[in-house]
Amino acid sequence: MLPTCTERLTTVPNPRYFGGLLSAYAYTKDPQLLKKAKELGDTLLLALNTTSGYPKFSEYKYLAHLTGNKTYYEKVRGLPVILDSINQVEHIREMMHAQIDPTTNLLAAFWNIENGMIATRKFSIGALADSGYEYILKQYLLTGKTEKKALDMYLTVAQGIIDNLLYISPERGLLFATDIDGPGKGQPSYVYEHLSCFLPGLFALGAHSLDLSPEERQLHLWIADGLTQTCYISYADQTSGLGPEEMQFVRTSTLWYPQYKIWKKSSAARQSGAVPPGVKLAKDLRPEKSGPKRDYRNRRDAYLLRPETVESIFIMWRVTGDEVWRERGYEIFKAIERHTKT
Repeated sequence: MLPTCTERLTTVPNPRYFGGLLSAYAYTKDPQLLKKAKELGDTLLLALNTTSGYPKFSEYKYLAHLTGNKTYYEKVRGLPVILDSINQVEHIREMMHAQIDPTTNLLAAFWNIENGMIATRKFSIGALADSGYEYILKQYLLTGKTEKKALDMYLTVAQGIIDNLLYISPERGLLFATDIDGPGKGQPSYVYEHLSCFLPGLFALGAHSLDLSPEERQLHLWIADGLTQTCYISYADQTSGLGPEEMQFVRTSTLWYPQYKIWKKSSAARQSGAVPPGVKLAKDLRPEKSGPKRDYRNRRDAYLLRPETVESIFIMWRVTGDEVWRERGYEIFKAIERHTKT
């Protein structure tokens, strides 16, 4: 049963239900799924009655398209929208009311829903922030690459991630993305969430789809490669073959981008087939079953059937054509089959 307006409503997971119902309808054309999506969408409208218009759920655009109800569209008109087809795009002057933090070029994890301003100095690409980053690039692609504001925003926050959130572990050289909190550039937590494993797929998609310079495209592909390797090895390191919900990396891990720039100027970078720190050849990436040698510990052991790692592995296979990614995806599939079937 859907909640009534008098019941407490948590909005964070609801876009997943909302989008799931709409996606299932798009696939099956079952009218009951559209009916339930509309019911949930109508209930969630209560959460949008704020001064700033936050939160914004892009799923309303598709619901507006399916039902012809402009009310849904009007509620999220701060985002680029497709109503009739990929060629009929309404350009919105401002993509979001939200501002990119000028110090870090990142989106904050929390916003004041009344004035739309940053309400925290916590920056992350994990829980509470992941979808914000993911939607920016995908909105640009969904508008047939016509919404230039979205492109500019994606490139800005992508560089913000590279500058501030990417770290490399000291022994195994594992590339990971963490969150930062506090004044200025903030302090890292050295936690890598499973949720954050969507990020390499995003970088790979951008490198594949955008008109980047050759150097920038290669940089984004290397980042995608290194991060996906870490997400994969978090599974391969475990006895079950299933990755943890959160990894706590050692605090001697360091920012990756300064090391990349040093490597880029070195003679090693000019050798044939050279890859930067944090990126490994398949033969050099080996599981480590002994906890102390991993450079991380499992902060949360739970496996919640999250899709991010497998999704990024799939995108890496499609973008690079390298069969090693399909093999790694199949390893995880077999582990899921062994341990999660009921």
